[in-house]
Amino acid sequence: MSSVPDEFRRSQLAIKALFFVLGFQYATWVSGHSQQSRERVRLARTGQPQQHS
Repeated sequence: MSSVPDEFRRSQLAIKALFFVLGFQYATWVSGHSQQSRERVRLARTGQPQQHS
């Protein structure tokens, strides 16, 4: 009978890990998306690409 709680806890841990990974991917996507949006707005205002050094 002790294996049932172990399986339940393992499932809980797997679900938490999945949500952590999905949250990290979403945060990464949002960061890149907002960076691209800022670049588009800057290009629309100035008409010139940013100089990278």
